[in-house]
Amino acid sequence: MEGNARLIFAFGATLARVAVSRITGQVRVLELHQHTAAGPMLDAAAYLGQIEGGGVQGLGFTLTEDAAMRDGRYLAGNLDFYMLPGIADTPESLATFALEDLDEDDPFGPRGVGELGIGAVTPAIVNAIADATGAWPERIPVDPEWVLDALQRSAA
Repeated sequence: MEGNARLIFAFGATLARVAVSRITGQVRVLELHQHTAAGPMLDAAAYLGQIEGGGVQGLGFTLTEDAAMRDGRYLAGNLDFYMLPGIADTPESLATFALEDLDEDDPFGPRGVGELGIGAVTPAIVNAIADATGAWPERIPVDPEWVLDALQRSAA
């Protein structure tokens, strides 16, 4: 086979470092490093907004947001009890690295980065939680009670 199968796609990778409370089961994301390969940045502020904003959105999706449904309807009638991440939930270190090179014969130019900011955040955080607890979360959001149970199982 000839050609470049990734020619029209953008790629990314995410690394997370977490702290897990052995008392409360709370998970705090300390570092979130996002690496992207989408070609040259056209607007650095917009690029960072997409990547960092998607990162915090993915953090909420992984740790706090639970859109429970029954019979095709959301159980929550409003956002009073829907736990969105706030500024206090943002990692201490957010780092974004952009690979801006494109293949010499690339006819398409820079790629969109809108979804790159969120795509790998959940797997990165879940991987860090598994490393800290010795167990793989099987659903998200990762519940503090599950974390405490996992810690107890790994101590036994």
